[in-house]
Amino acid sequence: MFYNRNRLNNVIFPLWFILLLFPPYLFLFIFGNFLIDSIVLILSLKLLKYEFKIKNLVLTIFFIWITGYFCDFIGSMILIYLDKINFISIYDAFENFSTFTIHLIIILFVGLLIFIIDFFILNKRIKNKQILIVTSLALGLITAPWFFLFPSDWIY
Repeated sequence: MFYNRNRLNNVIFPLWFILLLFPPYLFLFIFGNFLIDSIVLILSLKLLKYEFKIKNLVLTIFFIWITGYFCDFIGSMILIYLDKINFISIYDAFENFSTFTIHLIIILFVGLLIFIIDFFILNKRIKNKQILIVTSLALGLITAPWFFLFPSDWIY
């Protein structure tokens, strides 16, 4: 009888690929993302001394969470595309300066996208423009996909 003796040793996936696409941990990371979005929104509103109705807050957090996760997905698809055309390496953002710079640009792009979408979501609920901008900016900067920078060999 013939056996296939080929093995795949050291198959490496980047950390963010595992976080976004592997089902066993998916619900854990979805909950973590929801928790972080909730904490950032509630703390920014508390620090700015803005009163928010609980009913509106739950629905707002849900919309912010869904759109933030979608924006992270867009950023990861851009990185996967750039890896497929051999433009950058998605396995280690610190491989060289250009790879780090491109990762950082994509993270800031996704953060800007989160800021814009959250601005429109919160625009209906927050009437004070200064609080609206600061809260959207906090959500965009803090919840940007900074995990894109983690090298995959940190977990292997």
